[in-house]
Amino acid sequence: QLETRGSMAMQRPRPFPEFTSDRQELVSPSHRPSRIILIRHGESLGNVSELVYTEQPDWKIPLSENGIQQSYEAGRQLREIIGSTHAVIYHSPYARA
Repeated sequence: QLETRGSMAMQRPRPFPEFTSDRQELVSPSHRPSRIILIRHGESLGNVSELVYTEQPDWKIPLSENGIQQSYEAGRQLREIIGSTHAVIYHSPYARA
C-alpha cells in the first residue's frame, strides 16, 4: 500500500504477521533481529557542491560518480558480512539511497 506525501511515494510498513495483543511476545528474542547494520549513502552531488540544493529538492539529489563507486564497495562488503543469510533491508526513499 503506497502513501504519497508531496511528490514522494512511501510504502507503509506491514504489521508483524504474528501480531498479537501480547506485547511480551512482540519483544521476545525470537522477534528481535540478531544484528542491525547501518550504512549511510555515499558521496552525493550535494556533498560536492552545496549549490545543488538550490536547484533541486534534497530527496532528489543523486550520488556523485565517487558515491556510486562507494555504494558498489559497500554492497560488496555487506555481501561478505551477511553471506547468504536472510536479511530485511530498510532504506530511505531518497534517490541517493
